[in-house]
Amino acid sequence: MVNQKIVDMFKRQEYKVNQLDICAIVEKSRSKEIIAFNIKKEVSQIKELLMKPPTESEVYKIISGKGGFSSIALIKFILDNENIEDLYCSTFRIGKKQINILNDAFFEGKLKNVFLVTSNLQTESDQSQEKYNYYGYISEICRTNKWKLVNTNNHSKIILAKTKHNFYVIETSSNLNESPKIEQFNFENSKRLYEFYLLLFKELIQNGETKETS
Repeated sequence: MVNQKIVDMFKRQEYKVNQLDICAIVEKSRSKEIIAFNIKKEVSQIKELLMKPPTESEVYKIISGKGGFSSIALIKFILDNENIEDLYCSTFRIGKKQINILNDAFFEGKLKNVFLVTSNLQTESDQSQEKYNYYGYISEICRTNKWKLVNTNNHSKIILAKTKHNFYVIETSSNLNESPKIEQFNFENSKRLYEFYLLLFKELIQNGETKETS
């Protein structure tokens, strides 16, 4: 049940808030449960909320409910509308299923250059257990596709997607992996903001203090 006081609050402030957003805001914690990753379902949720990516005059503020959608679904949402020439992602962790989605888009000709910055903690934890060494798997895909993969002391979650005519920026709490938690997203189309964050990525990728895979 949605809290009517919260609904009235948004009405008074004249915000256009989707039902899913309000439910996510007031949802109470439940016991831990396993939620299966379903990219088609996640993208369908986004399409229902947004219809299309933001134009230069639009900014989307989104809160996804538990078991809702994750960062990779927003990237897939963009790819369903237009090809991505350059994709920059900073994240704490990268999942195997998520890198496979990017890899599939690459071989379909929808995605070209990819630059990934992840945490050095993922590198250390993945390499310590052979069964879940996703970092090794991700590194191999990046080498094959001539993508850039760098690990450093990172906890930021920023996504930049440059298409033929647009410069998308996603600021989020969501990592580039499966996301069963409530997450926030700021999704906009801004060349100025894109270029601002691009300076950060170039520093992370080129700076000698970062540890790059070979």
